[in-house]
Amino acid sequence: MSIRYFTGCVLSMARYFGISKAFLFVWDHALLKLAGIRMAERLSHVRIPGCRYSVLLDLNSSDFHVFYQIYVLKEYDVLKDIRDAGLIIDCGGNVGLSAIWFLNRFADAHVVVIEPDRRNYDLCQRNLEPYGRRVTLKCAAVWPYPAGLIISKAGHYWARQVREPLDGEKPDTHAVVIDALLKESGFAAIDLLKIDIEGSEKPLFAHPCDPWLRQTKNVVIELHDGEACGLFEKALSAYRYSPSFSGNLTVCRNISPKG
Repeated sequence: MSIRYFTGCVLSMARYFGISKAFLFVWDHALLKLAGIRMAERLSHVRIPGCRYSVLLDLNSSDFHVFYQIYVLKEYDVLKDIRDAGLIIDCGGNVGLSAIWFLNRFADAHVVVIEPDRRNYDLCQRNLEPYGRRVTLKCAAVWPYPAGLIISKAGHYWARQVREPLDGEKPDTHAVVIDALLKESGFAAIDLLKIDIEGSEKPLFAHPCDPWLRQTKNVVIELHDGEACGLFEKALSAYRYSPSFSGNLTVCRNISPKG
């Protein structure tokens, strides 16, 4: 992290935290990223302009990365013109920052949030509690079929990966499938599907996904490598859509079958 980038981050975050707390937040994030240092949890309420309720973040964690991506870089602003968002499924909810953006932007939306990591889930639950029945929260991982899954303990909290267990391993969490989430919701279609699942998009799109993709209107996804990009493009090859990009996000709007 260069001095120029560091200073820019501090000044950007000062709007939300004040200059001293922003400095500590960015400094802690730099230590986390460069040295892999993990410090004791330090929770702080943050007021976000345009959001009805404050959010709770761990200033000594990689919550910084997610907050910076959504509320400073404003990568999700590309979605602002989506209309009539009834059902939003948030795959990879982390501590709830993306769901909070959706809930405040789309006043009539119901958001289903999927997050497998227990630490993230607990903080997400606290952050989304004020939104009441507008939110369905599940401590699980999105996968192409039902299964028990292992959560990788390596990496930052926002980058937890899941895999199927080896022989003798006890699963850490369970899988949920997108078409089942849609059926449980009672909605006829998914108006916006957000996917940021740290590489699990590869098995998701390597398996048949037409049962839920043909009922999905818009997708915003973070693709983590070239293989993921290829699988995603192949899965959508039978559909018409309008593509766009925002930071690390790929957006596909107005998805409809070609045939």
